[in-house]
Amino acid sequence: MKKITLLLILLTVSFGYSQIDITFDPAPLEGSWAFNAGEPMTTTDVVDATVENATYGKVGRMISNAGGMPWQNAILIMTDNTIDVTTTKTITADVYYVGANPIAILGKLTSGIGQPNKEVDGLHPGTGWSSVTWDFTAVSATGEYNRISFFPNRVEGGGNWEGTDGDTVSRELWIDNITADAGAAIVATCSDGVKNQSETGIDCGPGCDACPLPDPTVSAPSPLISESEVLSVYSDTYTTNTVANYVFQDFTGSGPNSEVDIESDGNMTAKIENLNYYGSAFTAIDLSIEESSGVSKYDFVHFDYYATSSTLIQFYVIDANTPCCGSSEEPRYVIDLAGGGDETLVQGSWQSVFIPLSVFANFAANNGAAWDGTPVSQIKFEGNGNFFYDNIYFSKNNFVLSSDDFEISEFSLYPNPTKGSWNVKSKSEKISSIKVFDILGKNVISMLPNSDNVKIDGSSLKRGMYFAQIKTVNGVNSIKLIKQ
Repeated sequence: MKKITLLLILLTVSFGYSQIDITFDPAPLEGSWAFNAGEPMTTTDVVDATVENATYGKVGRMISNAGGMPWQNAILIMTDNTIDVTTTKTITADVYYVGANPIAILGKLTSGIGQPNKEVDGLHPGTGWSSVTWDFTAVSATGEYNRISFFPNRVEGGGNWEGTDGDTVSRELWIDNITADAGAAIVATCSDGVKNQSETGIDCGPGCDACPLPDPTVSAPSPLISESEVLSVYSDTYTTNTVANYVFQDFTGSGPNSEVDIESDGNMTAKIENLNYYGSAFTAIDLSIEESSGVSKYDFVHFDYYATSSTLIQFYVIDANTPCCGSSEEPRYVIDLAGGGDETLVQGSWQSVFIPLSVFANFAANNGAAWDGTPVSQIKFEGNGNFFYDNIYFSKNNFVLSSDDFEISEFSLYPNPTKGSWNVKSKSEKISSIKVFDILGKNVISMLPNSDNVKIDGSSLKRGMYFAQIKTVNGVNSIKLIKQ
């Protein structure tokens, strides 16, 4: 008998409608599967298993954390095949666990292509090796799923933990011989952010219209809003007004995730790969505080992103008062390449996103559970593919009018973002010149208006972020422009 744990897996795949058989021996074909730990665990590794004086070969092993984190899980991502739950209703595996009582191992099917999560219990009697079955017969589900997650310390119900406050017992489980009828073989596609079939790279192969975009060669533009006006979550620009005890990866179903120094200048940028879900954490903050009665301290949350293969990025500011953990009622901001979200995703360039906090407070599907910004201790991304992010911060304003020689109140800028043109109005001195630069520093627009009311025609510009230098007799001001 071959075994693995909640850590998982090796995959022997046959194409078409056939049998999926996941085991650690022999090694899988290159690119046929990937395994990620869904949460930090005490141990996740592959070992030579010796049980009851018999050696069973290599197995996957997971030793769960005893610190009350029942959402710990292991994720198998199949890159060449899927499970079609329209016809396949059961998944089986050999699981080894020794304990005084039976345990329920929640199995969840997820998809990188928009299918809703489906989950059921598999029961283990707690007597060593046992065949465990996850039966989806009673679950209303159709379509292709390419991810299986296993939760050793959680029961069915989308957030109902085993025990009152979550399981606080460290468990060691091995799992092997994971079998199911395979759905249709995944074909090479440019939209799933996964290296599959004959693709030579992620979303780059036969049948694809374009290869994946390369990683950025320049960092995100440094924020221009004064540090006194922000509360920074993740940015090397701001070092004083920051959240405390920031944890880069607090939870994830993505990976591998890392921090990279794009320009080798000490400015770190987050790199998120194979996005499913990923979140960071920090000491809890209160976003409901006011500067004065009825005047909020912060009105926006900002981040920069650079998508190389991501086609969907959903952003969450997690509030303790609202549903969580994949619920459809969890407030989010949707950036979608296909449109239909809160804004359209742009690939291949740094994009600046300012999100009104009212988006979360007024989320339509929230079903009356009020998001009020307190306490907030986590930021989350969901979606697909690979992307980079930087400069997450809360701010009062969603534009930049930095000023050395005159007051911000002397200028107004609208609309920003825009799909066409921007209007810049000076309340005192005439504007003598305007130069607009793209994020690489290229001058794309030059004007000599000699007027106090100027229209900047951006209709010919691509979507993205730009910077305008505005000159008057009092000095030069920099403004960030967003073209949708």
